[in-house]
Amino acid sequence: MSRKAVESYYRWRIAILFRILRNELALRSVFSPRLKVIYFCNPKVAGSTIIGTLVRSDDPDLARELGDLNTLAARRRISSEHDPMAFWSALNDPAVLKFSFVRDPYSRLLSCYKDKIVQAQNAERFRRALGLPETGEVAFSAFLKAIARQRPGAMNRHWRPQARLLPPSLPMDFIGKFEHFDGDFGKVLDRLNLPASNLTVLRGHATGTGAGGAVSLTSEEISLINRIYREDFLRFGYCMR
Repeated sequence: MSRKAVESYYRWRIAILFRILRNELALRSVFSPRLKVIYFCNPKVAGSTIIGTLVRSDDPDLARELGDLNTLAARRRISSEHDPMAFWSALNDPAVLKFSFVRDPYSRLLSCYKDKIVQAQNAERFRRALGLPETGEVAFSAFLKAIARQRPGAMNRHWRPQARLLPPSLPMDFIGKFEHFDGDFGKVLDRLNLPASNLTVLRGHATGTGAGGAVSLTSEEISLINRIYREDFLRFGYCMR
């Protein structure tokens, strides 16, 4: 292979990696210089409600213009990407609230399974990434076993351990819990001087695995979740069964 071909190949690889990183950053944060807040997104943890509330409180016109705030194009308009320099400065500004929410790993994984493997219109894409059958029924235990074969860094963000999505290096001021969402998000709204009436509840991605009640799992499923998400249990104070 010629030197020119090798250089062309590596430029292509670098461009692909840059695009992946750019997309990940856009999907992982919501940044509002006016509200002085950075929300670090954690999938399957009421993210649509949090994002909708922040964007509509910050700029109702932009919220109406964007419509679906879960698209990549919309996220780029409301994330760190729309003003990178201001974002990096805000990370070290004590006046800027930096927060996220976490969820019990058992209910988070069941919600992810129902949303991405069972109900999603493009479920075959998620199944393909895990080496699962693209059609037909896939058991929850099969989903967990497929996840167990992946490295945490290679996992889709919807089932990646929360401790990896929210590493200790992030300068976090507050981590709320999905199980106490109303009270904990109320603290966020108070800190931002926003009335509780600003709360925007979006039900588009609801899967019926809310905060209340115990999740029914087999001993094998519990063992797998305990092993894969051990760091989540330890860091965020959730109890293993």
